[in-house]
Amino acid sequence: MLTMREVLIYFSVKYNGEWEKIKNALVVKEIVTEADGKEVLAKIQCKTLTFIDSNYPECLKQAYRPPFVLYYEGNIELLTARKKMGVIGSRKNSTYGEEVTNTLIGGIAEKERGFTVVSGMANGIDSIAERCAIKNGLNIISILGCGIDVCYPVSSKDIYEYSKTDKGLLLTELPPKNKPIGSNFPMRNRILSGIIDTLLIVEAKQRSGTSITARLSLEDNKDILCVPRDITSPYKLTNCLIREGAVSCLSPEDIIEAMDRF
Repeated sequence: MLTMREVLIYFSVKYNGEWEKIKNALVVKEIVTEADGKEVLAKIQCKTLTFIDSNYPECLKQAYRPPFVLYYEGNIELLTARKKMGVIGSRKNSTYGEEVTNTLIGGIAEKERGFTVVSGMANGIDSIAERCAIKNGLNIISILGCGIDVCYPVSSKDIYEYSKTDKGLLLTELPPKNKPIGSNFPMRNRILSGIIDTLLIVEAKQRSGTSITARLSLEDNKDILCVPRDITSPYKLTNCLIREGAVSCLSPEDIIEAMDRF
């Protein structure tokens, strides 16, 4: 007889991690034969964390649509570590954005070694932030919008591999072999928002994936720090968020002060 944990993983694989379909299968008590369940489970080569596991983080249980199953490689204990900071921004970053990201994360590392940088491994600010964290010896959590066995983008292969070590965590709710399609990423962003303590937005346009994560973080009651931009910049999101009450981030000390509560 299959355990409840095995049933969750089976439905996750059968329905490609789609939260609503997994929930409906559980509600109607969809029948799963032991043979079908074991066949699917035998194909999972990575580690898994389910909603009913004792080490499933409380912060994710309180988030919007907490994932039923998470697939991972690396150090799962980082999920419950203190001082997890999400760092996000435009995929087409400016020179200013790159400089500021390196200055802030490098400055944090000089003063505080206990930070974990959480991002999505995407081109632009995400990968700049994670590479800077790696260079400075900070932990990282990389959250994917694809299966754990898919490195996307390929240019972030170095981050992908580092995330599998004791200093990192590679995390996704999508079963192996799932490709990185556009609809996966807004759902991925809710996991990032759920596990972080504070969100740092470096630069982004008002209509962007970054704005979706910002909205989710506001709904999760997370503090948001934003790097100001000049008023002629196309990257207007941070200025708009500061006007609406986000904290203006001008130095590493601003981040350290915000994170000292965690």
